[in-house]
Amino acid sequence: MKLYIAYGSNTNHKFMVSRCPDAEFITKTTIKNYRLEFHGRENNSYLTIIQDENSEIETAVWAISETDESALDNYEGFPTLYRKEMFEITINGMPKQALVYIMNDGAKKALPSEPYFNCVLDGYVDCGIDTEQLFNAMFDAKQL
Repeated sequence: MKLYIAYGSNTNHKFMVSRCPDAEFITKTTIKNYRLEFHGRENNSYLTIIQDENSEIETAVWAISETDESALDNYEGFPTLYRKEMFEITINGMPKQALVYIMNDGAKKALPSEPYFNCVLDGYVDCGIDTEQLFNAMFDAKQL
């Protein structure tokens, strides 16, 4: 099993388990020096994380199998839309390595569809993640 960091639709337990049947929600964690942004086309944008030394975000941490990772590669459009990186996170005071998908450069800020936003919002509730960061990303996308 590998640790996986989710900050978008894969925080939603119902959708994550349907995509990745071996996945197990572990905890939430904080990632420093990143912020959330919606990137893509109007009403067809998705969350990504952007480096920002003045920000931090809460994310979900899942344990996933190799089969789950293959399903996530397909879902995330790897390697065309999203790339994979490894981040160091802390769980119960112990440093761990975790996989995260980050959108490739090129897409611009844009508003998401209502169903996508609501899926992520439900996921944040599922994981106990503070929803303020999600609403801030939406507000930021509306300022275009």
